Amino acid sequence: EALTNDCRDVSLDYKLSGPKLSNLPGPTTPATFLDNIKPCTNIGKGDILIPKTSCSVFNSTNLHYVLQNLHIEQLVICGQLTDQCVESAVRDAADLGYFVTVVEDACAAQSVDGHSKGLWGMKGFARIVQTAQVLKELEEARKDGFVAPFPSALLPPVEPYPSMNTSESIIFAAKPSTGGSIG
Repeated sequence: EALTNDCRDVSLDYKLSGPKLSNLPGPTTPATFLDNIKPCTNIGKGDILIPKTSCSVFNSTNLHYVLQNLHIEQLVICGQLTDQCVESAVRDAADLGYFVTVVEDACAAQSVDGHSKGLWGMKGFARIVQTAQVLKELEEARKDGFVAPFPSALLPPVEPYPSMNTSESIIFAAKPSTGGSIG
């Protein structure tokens, strides 16, 4: 979402990408969500909404500041486009010191080749897993009492990068270590 109605605040990359990215939702025309993935700001602690206006969420938002204030160390990232926004966010998050997990089958690109290139480009910056693995780890953590009910999915940290042999923006975050681990 742009911060201005005329999108003058969006990144040069977005402006050069054409009308789909240079005419983002804004203050008078906010983004809309499908009901089953709509952010929930009024249940439990609520989701935190942070609109972005550049390829990497870390470059055009205060996300890093918010995550630091919440004492978050680990991110689970999925979204689109794998080879653009997702990859940029993953690399920036890793450079900022977060333990990053990418959910390969919850990411998409404009082509299979673009998706594969994005996944390859994230190796070394993130642990790359399938949705089933993340759900299994969440369930195990929930059984152990480490996970708060959604929408506030705060997880204990996983062992960093247990397998880099598999390939690849909804973000779940983890609290600092409490002695437990997932997967």
